Amino acid sequence: MLRKKKCVVTNSFDDTASYESSLDLNNLKKRMKQPSRIKKLDLDKVEMNFSCAWEECDYESSHINDYFYHVSGHVDYLWTEEWQSNKDKWFTCLWNSCTFQSHCEVKSTTHVNFHAYHTRLKCIGLAVLTLCEIPGCKLNGEGTNILPDLPNEFECNWENCNERFECMQYYSYHVAEHFQISEFEKYNFNCPWRDCTLQFTARYRLVDHIKSHTQEKSCACPNCGIMFATHTKLKDHCRQSNKDKSNQCSLCKKTFSCERLLKQHVRLHINYYKCHLCDASFSRASQLSTHIRYRHIGIKPFKCKLCDSKFVRKLDFNNHLKKHTAGPLFKCSKDDCDFSCRSEYAMRKHINMEHYDNTEELYKYYCHLCDDLFLRGSFLTKHLEMEHNFHKPSGLKRFRYIEDDDGYYKLQMSRYECLDIQEQKKIKLVKTKQVIVKKNIQTISNGKQTLNFNVEILKGASDEDDDEDD
Repeated sequence: MLRKKKCVVTNSFDDTASYESSLDLNNLKKRMKQPSRIKKLDLDKVEMNFSCAWEECDYESSHINDYFYHVSGHVDYLWTEEWQSNKDKWFTCLWNSCTFQSHCEVKSTTHVNFHAYHTRLKCIGLAVLTLCEIPGCKLNGEGTNILPDLPNEFECNWENCNERFECMQYYSYHVAEHFQISEFEKYNFNCPWRDCTLQFTARYRLVDHIKSHTQEKSCACPNCGIMFATHTKLKDHCRQSNKDKSNQCSLCKKTFSCERLLKQHVRLHINYYKCHLCDASFSRASQLSTHIRYRHIGIKPFKCKLCDSKFVRKLDFNNHLKKHTAGPLFKCSKDDCDFSCRSEYAMRKHINMEHYDNTEELYKYYCHLCDDLFLRGSFLTKHLEMEHNFHKPSGLKRFRYIEDDDGYYKLQMSRYECLDIQEQKKIKLVKTKQVIVKKNIQTISNGKQTLNFNVEILKGASDEDDDEDD
């Protein structure tokens, strides 16, 4: 028996082709045959030139290992006796438009080597966009060389291995060697990473999962520098930045560059997962899991030794530790600007606010009661609570904002739930694979085409064994 809920999306139908990359740098995945309609990318035949962006350095090379060796030479002086004897001296990265500073020679070396890795990812991203004939990213490119906050060293936590690396690329090579020499049982691939107990039925799924531990990426946007785990995500990023208005969701007015992204988005409007401890409901199993850990379970296993703070996740704990480190990590590279901060997010925000011409475009959150504009959704949330006496939805800690026709984000006044959600007495969730979205194209009187998505939910479907949302 099927329960149906219909969502209507109006657009001028455009059958945008979707492509999937066949590149696998480590030759680890056993790929299945792809349909002939999918265009395969042979990036091995694309000649890439890697340019060093260090101050007053014009080195270029088409050989990646030579390029990494060259870039690592820019920080050799950090290991001299003169540097080691002067612990108060700060290292300033001279990579073009980079704002990084540190007094730790190990962290500084890792940072500079990551610039070489990041350059390689951007070259791969440029090749992917060129071969697929996709327009480049239109976002602000001022922060293209601002890197995320990195660990001092990359540590391999493969069982019985404690190797450490200052270069992300060599770290990736090392983990790939583990795969080549390790043996796994058929249809039973246990994650060998320390303190991880996940299991997979296919080798390629384990390969993708290990990248969540190593933070290895496949490509990066050549314009804004954002890194992506797959080529598909890069292509979606560039299409979205070009603001193609041909695929629009009728429920929230958000636009998408292709039908596939719109179809995925429609699913997120319906909450299939009900919390049995409160009235909260969610569109993804991972959101429900996070909600229960934060809102209903009082266990915080990660305790800071420098203060009394405790945290639910290790990620939150690691972010907290940055507050106890002396000195800034990022400094604005613009002339006559002394701004410095400790996070990549704060630096990108500073560049957008202080060095971006159209600053007013950043204020996108609109109060529907008094017409005030805000930079972030959290600012609008505080405004609604303090000025208009609004209360958050039951079981949730924040409001949700959706983009309106005028381009501003406004408070969402309704929530969509599947028909069976009120009958759920326990955490017996709807499996994503059991949610069927069928496409139906209709032509109305004026010749305009309407794209309808019928969302069908198989009754009794369980998500107990589904790990795709993790």
